[in-house]
Amino acid sequence: LQRWDQDQQWRDKAMESFKGATTAFRAYQKKQCDFEALTAAGGNSAGDLRLECIYRLAQDRTKLLLEQEKPLKD
Repeated sequence: LQRWDQDQQWRDKAMESFKGATTAFRAYQKKQCDFEALTAAGGNSAGDLRLECIYRLAQDRTKLLLEQEKPLKD
């Protein structure tokens, strides 16, 4: 965002919004993955379910951020 060809005020606002979105995503990811791990009902697969969820959600977010980055490069 800092290399975005816009006035500094817009870059600052975008960065602040991005940081808020990242904080919200991390909170969502933790709650969602805790929930998915609980579906193992205390079984051996709980850790695997949690890690799979963390990976899947991180991959989805990465794809989204890469798509959102494209117009900023123009």
